[in-house]
Amino acid sequence: MLTVEEAFRKFKSRLELNQREQDNASARQNEVRDFLVTKFSIDRSFLTGSYKRHTKTKPLKDIDIFSSSQKPSGTIATRRPTRSSTPSMTHWSRSMAHRRCASRPAA
Repeated sequence: MLTVEEAFRKFKSRLELNQREQDNASARQNEVRDFLVTKFSIDRSFLTGSYKRHTKTKPLKDIDIFSSSQKPSGTIATRRPTRSSTPSMTHWSRSMAHRRCASRPAA
């Protein structure tokens, strides 16, 4: 029989991302940020949300990225992408989800 401490450790390990998942998420968020820089005038971008705070649990469904761009008038504009305003990113998200599911070992 497990002790309370052992049971909690086991429970916690089932919620945490393993190293492969961490590496995959890191690579993908870098891909997205690199892509945005090629399409928009991005001044800076940074991670927000549970992934940034290291409180994300399985399954990893999203990573929040905040970006800002300089408008010609000198004011800063910020925009959070939505499905309706960025269909190409919606397609990207679906293709990444498909790739992620396809790469999982069969149970």
